[in-house]
Amino acid sequence: MADIVCNVALGRAAELYNRVDTNDPANSAIVIVAIAASGIETDAVLKDKETLADLLSGTTNEVTNANYARKVLDDTDIVAIAPDMGNDEMVLYLPDQTFTAIAAGDAWNDIGEY
Repeated sequence: MADIVCNVALGRAAELYNRVDTNDPANSAIVIVAIAASGIETDAVLKDKETLADLLSGTTNEVTNANYARKVLDDTDIVAIAPDMGNDEMVLYLPDQTFTAIAAGDAWNDIGEY
């Protein structure tokens, strides 16, 4: 699986994470989506997408396996951010996600947070 950050989010991941954590605006959420391996566009193309709808508007598709559902994380699911001064980094913690009883179907390429 490739790890990319869309250009619109470069340098903003901690800000956007913090906005969900502080519920600003109300009902903010991080949405975890599984992307199908078939038809996926290149990372170079995907980086230029600005919204989830935009990401899924080309040949890239969300998986359609039976029993699959997006995961929606709100302020109760994540912890407050705290810079790691010793390692000079900002770690954003997302809880481990479990997808159970997913039926055979689409192969998965990426798990994305939007």
